[in-house]
Amino acid sequence: MDLPNRRIDRTRELERRGVRRTGRTRHVGTRRRQRDGNGAPHAPARAGDEGRRTRQVHGARIACRPDGPNGRLDDRCNRRPPRAARAKQTVVRLQDRVAIITECGRGETYGVVWARALAREGAVVVVADPDPARAEEVADALRAAGGQAAATVVDVGATPSCEALAAFALARFGRIDVLANTHHLWHDLRRDDTSDGYLHHVLDYNAVSILRTARAVLPAMRVTGGRIVSLSSIGAWYLGGRPAEQLRQTGELPSFAYPASKVLENGLTRFLAGALGAYGITVNAIAPGMIASPATMERLTAPERQAFVERTALRRLLDVSDTTGALLYLASDDAAHVTGQVLVVDGGLVMLG
Repeated sequence: MDLPNRRIDRTRELERRGVRRTGRTRHVGTRRRQRDGNGAPHAPARAGDEGRRTRQVHGARIACRPDGPNGRLDDRCNRRPPRAARAKQTVVRLQDRVAIITECGRGETYGVVWARALAREGAVVVVADPDPARAEEVADALRAAGGQAAATVVDVGATPSCEALAAFALARFGRIDVLANTHHLWHDLRRDDTSDGYLHHVLDYNAVSILRTARAVLPAMRVTGGRIVSLSSIGAWYLGGRPAEQLRQTGELPSFAYPASKVLENGLTRFLAGALGAYGITVNAIAPGMIASPATMERLTAPERQAFVERTALRRLLDVSDTTGALLYLASDDAAHVTGQVLVVDGGLVMLG
């Protein structure tokens, strides 16, 4: 006795229901809209479906909206693209945009790592540094890796130098799209220098300087819009137990120049965001946590380093490269409506305290 061929029966059932089967993929055919005796189409199944094609998918009527991307039908009504078209593609978010790095320094610093990340995303990078030889060295490395870069000198403590930096970028590339304020002074809270002179120097270099660089790029950015991203720190909120420990041991407060500068920088970031938003300019900052850099490792004892690890939710210190994702997000169109924010990238240190 012949057994029934369930595959054939299933195919016939699908054809009867208007579903065409090809291989392992089912394609849902378009149902023609029935008309009444006067030739007018029946009312749509739902309010708001007028003028739309509809398809029956998994027992539900799906409206094909003609207002999809680039005027095409909604993706739910399009066939699946060929396998080659579905292959993962590299997204270059900053192609041909001009980005300024205000300091690179020595080693794997924020300036160097951020410049490299921007170049990988297609940006043209203007590398600036107080040391022109170091700026040229970093720019050469970017060009050797296939990127576009130029080097110049800058002193963010002087307004004319900041203006010259912006003029250099405009003369060389014709526009300024991203300003990355990577310059900063790292201050050990155990330093003995509590003088007003040192306090003013740190406040000026870490905070007031972002006003100078913003003013310098404003004539260019107010025409095309732009992104300003500054390097802040969790030091604006988190000091650990060292100030209290020093007070107990010496009877004196340490210098709070560094955390004070970061508090001021965060405030200026918000004020600049409010002032420049009308020109399509976003202003944000990134506040990294404890970075496992050589400079940090030299300043902390082994027990202190371990204490930071244990107080971090992810149980590890950060690498400078952990901040590049936040940078590229804030510098790209993905964050077009994000401004006045200080994005903390610390592995959960501030959260756990």
